[in-house]
Amino acid sequence: MPTIYPHELEPESYPEYSRRHVQVPTWNTFGGVPQFTILRSFTQELVANRTGNIRLTDIREKLDAYVDRFRLGTVVWPHTHTVWAENFPDLVEEIRRRGLYLFDIWSYRPGYMRNGTLSNWRAPAGMPAFLVERLGDRFLGFDNGEQDGRYVSQYAVQQCPSGADRRRQYLHFHRHFRQLWDNIGNHIATLISLCYVHYFLKEGNHLIAGAETAQGLPNSQIYYAFIRGAGKQYGVHWFGNASVWNRWGWKVYFKSDEAEAVNKDGRGCGPRWGTSLSLMKRLLYTHWMYDCVLLGFENGWFRRPDPEDVLRGEFEMGTDLIGPSDSLSPLGEIQAAAKRFVETHGRAGSMHAPVAVLLDFFAGWTMPRHLYADRVYQVWGARPYDVGDHLTHAILSLLYPGYEDSGFYEDERAFLSDTPYGDCADCVLSDVSAAVLARYSLIIVAGLLTGSLELADKLRAAARDGATVFMTAENAKILYPEWNIADLCMFSDGTTVSVAGNEITERRCFELYRARRIPRAEEIAECEGEPAIVSIEIGTGRMIVSLSPFGLNSEPIVKGRFTNEVNRSLPRPYDLLDHVRAILHQALIRERIFSVGEGLGYTVARKTDGAYHIAVYNNSNETRTFQIVSHAGELLDVVELKLDQSEKSAVGYRPRPFLDDAMDAAGADSIAAGDIRVFQAEIREASVRLMRKPDPRRPPARTYMRIGVESTIEDAILCMPTFFDYFSGILVDWRFLESRDRAQLERDAAWLFRQRCDVIIDFSSGCNLFPDFAFLDSAGIPFYETMERLRTLFEKCRLLGCARTVFSLHRGANAWSDRRLSHVFGSAIRDLCAVASTYGVDITLQHHPRKWPYSAERTFAFVSEVARPGLEFGLNVGHVRLGGESVSGLADFGRGICRMVLLSMPQTDRFGQRYDVHAPVSGRSASNQVDVSDALTDEEASTLREFCTNRTVVFDADYASWDEVYRDLQMINADA
Repeated sequence: MPTIYPHELEPESYPEYSRRHVQVPTWNTFGGVPQFTILRSFTQELVANRTGNIRLTDIREKLDAYVDRFRLGTVVWPHTHTVWAENFPDLVEEIRRRGLYLFDIWSYRPGYMRNGTLSNWRAPAGMPAFLVERLGDRFLGFDNGEQDGRYVSQYAVQQCPSGADRRRQYLHFHRHFRQLWDNIGNHIATLISLCYVHYFLKEGNHLIAGAETAQGLPNSQIYYAFIRGAGKQYGVHWFGNASVWNRWGWKVYFKSDEAEAVNKDGRGCGPRWGTSLSLMKRLLYTHWMYDCVLLGFENGWFRRPDPEDVLRGEFEMGTDLIGPSDSLSPLGEIQAAAKRFVETHGRAGSMHAPVAVLLDFFAGWTMPRHLYADRVYQVWGARPYDVGDHLTHAILSLLYPGYEDSGFYEDERAFLSDTPYGDCADCVLSDVSAAVLARYSLIIVAGLLTGSLELADKLRAAARDGATVFMTAENAKILYPEWNIADLCMFSDGTTVSVAGNEITERRCFELYRARRIPRAEEIAECEGEPAIVSIEIGTGRMIVSLSPFGLNSEPIVKGRFTNEVNRSLPRPYDLLDHVRAILHQALIRERIFSVGEGLGYTVARKTDGAYHIAVYNNSNETRTFQIVSHAGELLDVVELKLDQSEKSAVGYRPRPFLDDAMDAAGADSIAAGDIRVFQAEIREASVRLMRKPDPRRPPARTYMRIGVESTIEDAILCMPTFFDYFSGILVDWRFLESRDRAQLERDAAWLFRQRCDVIIDFSSGCNLFPDFAFLDSAGIPFYETMERLRTLFEKCRLLGCARTVFSLHRGANAWSDRRLSHVFGSAIRDLCAVASTYGVDITLQHHPRKWPYSAERTFAFVSEVARPGLEFGLNVGHVRLGGESVSGLADFGRGICRMVLLSMPQTDRFGQRYDVHAPVSGRSASNQVDVSDALTDEEASTLREFCTNRTVVFDADYASWDEVYRDLQMINADA
């Protein structure tokens, strides 16, 4: 039974929507329908007597032509030189007045000269703020364009040494882009060129994402599988774009259809060069089916006067001279017709993408070959594929056969692949929330996961709610060690595997694990008396586990050096085992709403109950038949939505190798070579399950986690991909603050501000009388020296945006009475509060059983007596246990000045002696020195959950892994 998620993306429903540094656009921004991109640059002139100053000379003329006269679109997509023009504010005002959009201001390239078409510029100071103030959410950012590809080709290869750890590769990547984003103002649109869109959208400074399809670039379906997956994960819309370029030249139309030119490197320009009109059209309408908010081409809308002028560089991209006698090119006609089509039919609807291909967050996976490197089968541009990466490639090849050939063949194969199961998949990363995962009815775990209890729980929950989750044994071992998957056995090629009564003979040697303890496991594939694949029912869904390590042959099919050559296919060392392919085939066909026949591509979008749009496209160079068949209820009606066909008679309609071939005729049940047809189908929905719209979990406010910082706060948080799903801020030891200079702290603060991440600084470890902070004039450290040191640190708190700190007292001086200590400590804390207040810093005083006044009760009384504004009491649960006090008596501290709870546990040795190790409250495995791991009881956890309500909660343990954090979150937060 197909499962349908009928809801379109609503960024405003995501928790990230209000936390982001930028406010991402919604469908309301675009008037509820896709808009079209236009106008890559304006004509410029130097201003007399002003060195280097330029003016835009044709603002109104260009806008009149593109928007009103030829009705090409509303989304202005200008070059960065435009921003530097002295009358750029006039353009902004004209865009605002006409209700247009300013999008993806482009050409930034690190390492280029400042004055070139591609240049190493920086956004003028205050420019993003000015554009937001004038245009609101109709300003769609500066361009992070094709930079993931350039990173792979130019920067990743410079790493020395090249880190083997994928986390380290991710941090290298982030460090590079952190500087790039700072340069262009952190108000960004991204035009990806590989698969790294998730890492961009997660950052919170990107407004919209898309890809430039065609060119010599990867397959559009793979691009948008990643883009849609990232957009759905993080709540960001996407746009479509198709390019006139390819490896051999670019398509441009002149006054004469016979005019063309070839430059010195052999690239040509003219109607017979570049991307074919048929591919441009297919890409445009498939992007509409993907529910893109923006659509269009990157160039070529108008005919140009003279090809030699293009070669001499006199006509840069988009600088068409538009006069009364000018006309649209066939490319312009396609876009204008598509705009009319959208005005008539509106949005395509919710694209049917029931399949999630789930990769590890740190995978850094990309296509096995691409334009940006001669090297093949690499991740992060710096490391070779492992076997898990080959699994990812094999799964995507099952969904989009031959996709890796995109950009390498003159016949344009694989820019769009045939889709045996429909264009049905999104790629998501392992930080995906449970609410987003609930959109998918089939989840295929690809690659090799880092693994976590959190992800294991999310996949269980998805199955419990009706999804099918497929994984191979290596990932099952990581996620569910209790299944005891072990004992690897080898099978030779020619071995028979039985699947649902059918005998499948494997062509390659392979391995299988034995599985003895998987609960409720049903054998669905068997090999020589042992299970090969098992199915485990969980709730209303199931998990399917292949006992092959990765579902692939165990020995590579081909070895040695691979060459990455045009017009040649890429050898594949690993492929899916046939019995694994058969099981995945069964799972995938169950998700189809429609099918159309063999050898075609098709995309389905649900408009309303029972009403669907279906785009059918023929990527081959011969006519093919099709038939629309419903698998989700009786097919009541099919109506074709007519597309403009005028481009079919234009020069350059077909790919260059087939330009002179005769055009085949197509009938009602056939589709011509390179063509696309769009239908509206109505069915009586019977055999479908409609998924409800999940309510995203919103992280509780005022929840913090202690982090240890080895390098930067930024790196520490980045290595916890789901951190902001649970926490609003961090607690950091004061030594980190003291070790950072002003410039470093300002850089830290900028990133933390963009993430809306609060910071608490914990001074408690330095409150020791000697050698750090002394609140008594004793032990040779006068109190005024402590205060001078703290003034410097409070100033750093202000730089970091920190308004809250945690202190303790320390042991008393020898032979001093409690009365004297109370008086002296009281005076010191009053002075401390006065100094802190001048820096906008509040103080929480926590207790410690080895520091005066020792107990929680007495420290609470001391804070009450001191009674200063900005001074609060902090209850430390670990110190309660360490001092032998009762965790169950927490209600006694429920009065107003106790606004913070710090959560950790001590550990106890074999002699009953406790140690303040700040262990997790859920406990920790004992070491050989510490035999008993303290943990909260269920009763204590229940009391603590109630006590923490409406208070700042700090998860204060010294966590060794994210699994420990997650266990504590489960114990304290009932909905974690």
